[in-house]
Amino acid sequence: NPGRNVMVTAIAKVDGRIPSDAASREYKWFTVATPQIAVEHLAAVITTAQPAKTTIYYTTDGKTPTTESTVYTGPVALSAANTTVRALAVADDWNDSSVGSYSFRVADFTVATPQFSPVSSSRVSENADSTLTIKSSTEDAIIYYTIDGSEPTIQSLKYDGPVKLTHNSSVKAMAVKADMFNSSVSETTVAWFNVKTPVITFNGKYASMASETDDVAIYYTIDNSEPTTKSTPYTTPFVLRAEQTYVKAIAVRENWNNSLVRTSIPGMSPG
Repeated sequence: NPGRNVMVTAIAKVDGRIPSDAASREYKWFTVATPQIAVEHLAAVITTAQPAKTTIYYTTDGKTPTTESTVYTGPVALSAANTTVRALAVADDWNDSSVGSYSFRVADFTVATPQFSPVSSSRVSENADSTLTIKSSTEDAIIYYTIDGSEPTIQSLKYDGPVKLTHNSSVKAMAVKADMFNSSVSETTVAWFNVKTPVITFNGKYASMASETDDVAIYYTIDNSEPTTKSTPYTTPFVLRAEQTYVKAIAVRENWNNSLVRTSIPGMSPG
C-alpha cells in the first residue's frame, strides 16, 4: 500500500518462454478529504483531514474553487456581509477533494439589539426617580448607552444595572461581545416626567402659586388667556385688581413635560 494513487505495470514471465506484453492499470483509490470550514474570531478557518501535505484553494464569492483560486494560508477575515466560502483541497498523486462550502450569515454572528423596559409609552410618572432596564438576548453581551440622544460607543456609559433617570431623555444603547459584530443601536424616548399642575391660592387681594414639583418656573396670566413660557413669570404673591377675575398658571421644568393649565377665580377654593 503506497498511500497514494499509483500506476501499476506488470508482465508475466515463465522460464523458457517469451515474457508477456506489459499491462498497466492506474489505481485511484485515494481522494483528499473534503475541506471543513468553520468560523473562529470572525474568520473562516479551513482544514482537511488527509493527507498531511495538502494545498487548499478557496473562494468567498460563491464561485466553485479551482487550482487557480486563492491559496489558503491562514484564517480568512470575514466582513459584515453574508458570504459563501467554498474550498477545494488537492495533493500530489491523490484525487482532488469534493468542494466544501460554508454559508456565513452575519445575523448569526451579530449581537442582539438591546431592548428597553418599560417601553416609552408604558409609564407616566410625576416622580423624580424612575429606572430604565436595558437587556440584550445575547448571553454575556456588554451594553453601552447614552441619555442625551448621542450615538453610543464603547466609550459611553457602561450598563451595569437599571438606569436611574431624573428627567425625560432620548436613550440609545448598543451591545458588544468578543468575536461578534456589534449590535444595531436601539433608541427609546423617555417622556415619563410631568410637572404637577400649580395650585393657585388667594389671600385677600393677594394671589400666590406653587407646584409640588421642585425646581419649576411658573408663568401666569390674569386676562383669561392661556399662559405660556412667554407669559408673566411668577416670583412672589401679587395684588389682584377687582376686575381681574381669571388667573391661569402653568409650571415648567427643563426636560420635563409642562404641567396642565390651572384656572382659578378669586373666591373659589384653592386650585
